[in-house]
Amino acid sequence: MANTVAIDPIGDFTLDGFSSEMRFYAGALEKYGLGVQVIRVGKFKSAVEPFLKQELSPENRKQTEVLLSSLWSNFLVTAAEHRDVSVAQLQTIANQAGTLTAEEALASKLVDRVAYADEIAEELRQLTEVDGEMAFRETSLAAYVNQQKSDQDAGGEGDRIAVLYMEGEIVSGGSGLRNVISGEDMVEQLRELRLDDEVKAVVLRVNSPGGSAIASSQIGREVILLAEAKPIVTSMGDYAASGGYWIAAPTDKFSQNPARSPARLAPLASCPMSKSWPTTMASPGTRSKPRPLPTARPWRDRKPRRSWPCAKKPPMISTAAFWIWLPRAGA
Repeated sequence: MANTVAIDPIGDFTLDGFSSEMRFYAGALEKYGLGVQVIRVGKFKSAVEPFLKQELSPENRKQTEVLLSSLWSNFLVTAAEHRDVSVAQLQTIANQAGTLTAEEALASKLVDRVAYADEIAEELRQLTEVDGEMAFRETSLAAYVNQQKSDQDAGGEGDRIAVLYMEGEIVSGGSGLRNVISGEDMVEQLRELRLDDEVKAVVLRVNSPGGSAIASSQIGREVILLAEAKPIVTSMGDYAASGGYWIAAPTDKFSQNPARSPARLAPLASCPMSKSWPTTMASPGTRSKPRPLPTARPWRDRKPRRSWPCAKKPPMISTAAFWIWLPRAGA
């Protein structure tokens, strides 16, 4: 979409399609007598598959292929429109070449020119009317975005449309938690918008893979109350999955970038299990005698539990919390 696309003379241009990879831990955990109990709704709820399987399930493979095909098709249409080439030409390059030299990329109309960085800098100096070797004014993308945000925040008094960003995993609690959607904090912000008479409409920018069910429910309830008081629409980011979709569901309208991931629904709960905690560890891929596990870590002073009472009280445990208890080799 840029006016001009340039490439270094010895650079290369790669156009080889999209792919997805997943790491599986079930086999490694099994060697230590560990496993994960999972309760999930629906066969397509794949978030816990790395701890249960050693390859993609048919359902997860299907939804991944559908997602990649959709993203690739959108990329081809967008690129073809702005580069004055056909979708078929781009697909042929991906199938037969993949990586092109600078001259080949130019001949295929994937770039507009071949140029060194100093040549580009000289043109920018001319555009900004900077003489000689003096550096022209530059800015980073983050600084540019912050300036735009400051300009928006500097608006005058009167009727407004509020934009509320919901970014990150949904968690319970509050008190200024960062890089997550805090249940208590978000409920408070939604309530303030509902009671503010100068706010005539609200846009929710939701970018979340989901998270806590109770926090999602609390936020969702406040969204319902807000929707009853004034217009509210949702703009989806990279994800609006699980709890993220739960939050957005009561709004009047949805808007989603076609190049982003669709919503994934259904809850799950997981619980780590251990047949027995190991006291020794063998070097991977060898038949040498087992090495004693290190005992310097503070949590090892506790008496290890040989089972987790999931049947008595199923916990809601994230995979991040689970990994804290994995044995580690080395000092």
